[in-house]
Amino acid sequence: MLNAEKFNVLHVPQGFASSIQALQEKSKLLVMGNYHLGETNDEYKYDQKYFEV
Repeated sequence: MLNAEKFNVLHVPQGFASSIQALQEKSKLLVMGNYHLGETNDEYKYDQKYFEV
């Protein structure tokens, strides 16, 4: 489990997919990539209510 107090990181190698679920309110996710903005066309956006259960 990732935890901000421990500063741990999840590394997802190239070619793999990932998903994340926040277990606490007001959680934040920082994503880093090894490419420049505009270099790839992989921006997927969903309506905020799309994932509501």
